[in-house]
Parts: sequence; structure tokens; C-alpha cells
Amino acid sequence: MLFLGEELKARLQQQCDRLSELEKQVICCIGNEIQSVAISQILENVQLSPSEFFNVLQSLGNRALIEKQEQDNQALFNLSPVVRQYVKTEYSPEGR
Repeated sequence: MLFLGEELKARLQQQCDRLSELEKQVICCIGNEIQSVAISQILENVQLSPSEFFNVLQSLGNRALIEKQEQDNQALFNLSPVVRQYVKTEYSPEGR
């Protein structure tokens, strides 16, 4: 478990406060997984149209809140350890 200092936590909170509800759903879905997540896995857990979904991924990527990697010609998404810890702490039922 990472310790997030108050300054870092405040900066992450500023970023996450600007997220739409759809963006929060997607970031929580990715954050709940230990390993990188494929698009199909995310779509199983959130109800979004394809255009909404790709807009959300692009927005989160532009904000550097998600990381994208390619593996076997498939796009996989993950959160950095710091962002993951913040999401788990702030958005999970047991973290609040």
C-alpha cells in the first residue's frame, strides 16, 4: 500500500473532481483490477456507447490518469500505482 502525502492527494482530488460520472466509472473499473484491462473487460462493467467510451478513454489519457499499452495487438489500460491507490481510497465503498 502506498502512502499518499496530503499535497499529492490534494492534486489528485483536483483532477478527479473535474471528471464526469462516466469518467469516474471507467477509472474505478480499471482501478479495481490488479492487471491491465482490455477494452472488452471495461465495457462489461460500464454501460456506455462506443463513442462515449472512446471519448472517456481519450479524456482520461489526455489527463495522464490512465496508461495504455499494447500487448498481442490489443490495447490494455492500467492506472499508475499512485492513481490506483487514490482511486481505491476515495472511490471504493470500503475506502470512504
